[in-house]
Amino acid sequence: MKKLIVVAGLAVVAASTLAGCSAAQVDAGGTPTPRPTVTSTPDPDYTAPTGACVDGVATITADVTDITLPEGCPTVNVLTNGSSIELGPVETLQIEGNDNTVTTASAATITVFGNGNALTHGGDPKVTDEGERNTLNKR
Repeated sequence: MKKLIVVAGLAVVAASTLAGCSAAQVDAGGTPTPRPTVTSTPDPDYTAPTGACVDGVATITADVTDITLPEGCPTVNVLTNGSSIELGPVETLQIEGNDNTVTTASAATITVFGNGNALTHGGDPKVTDEGERNTLNKR
């Protein structure tokens, strides 16, 4: 008799545990509600504008000879290689590319991950240099 009670108890526990598992949520009326799904994918051919400050961010991605952004931009990300880049004032400058020559009127924060970059800056920025062979000079 005790075995029967234990088995019955385990069956109730198993049934209530499985009742919590479902593929879709069910509202109080017993109607399943659909789960959200991804309906679009990023365009693989999209290229962010190079040298344009859009919504406070400029991302320089093309390997070009000269890029000028005289008005500056709050955040500038340099991903290019072998470019000459002239910037106005920036708050945050991040250089991930290699062998660039970058001049900025001023910056609050400069982070360099790339290698062989030559940077001239105004102001008194907080500088983090994680790369190799980078030169940073104050204007």
